[in-house]
Amino acid sequence: MRSLLFVPADSERKLDRSRQSGADGLILDLEDSVVPANRPAARRQARAFLASSGSAGFRRYVRINPLASGMALGDLVAVVPERPDGILLPKCVPEDVRTLDHYLSALEAASGSSPGAIRIIAIATETPAAMLALASHADGAYAGASARLGSKASPGALRTCQQLSAATIAG
Repeated sequence: MRSLLFVPADSERKLDRSRQSGADGLILDLEDSVVPANRPAARRQARAFLASSGSAGFRRYVRINPLASGMALGDLVAVVPERPDGILLPKCVPEDVRTLDHYLSALEAASGSSPGAIRIIAIATETPAAMLALASHADGAYAGASARLGSKASPGALRTCQQLSAATIAG
């Protein structure tokens, strides 16, 4: 993939315009770009967008709220039935990835989706705890957290992140 475009899921106009963006993947944002009062509407609009774009020429991802926020499960219940290509998990540590994997397994089964079809992209650089987990787990704690994480390139990408975070901590 060459390009990913974040699209606030509470903006119908931006969602509509994103279809013609030429991006390889669209990330429907339910987190930082959506004020809390608009999150229920953003969930509905994200679900409708996913339902209407299943055969589009781009990948469809959803950035949910962090697991610690108490809003992530509601985000997942809203969007998993429409089978996004992946879920972006912000502000996470390896245990969060394992928990998300369990949630996705249950929700995929409930919606009749193929097990493991929805990928996870862990945003593991947003908090000190996440950065420390990258730096201190040379054994690949993120990579071992779920088979849904990335592709064969993921371990290398994780090693690069580990090296960067270790340099940041040391420097």
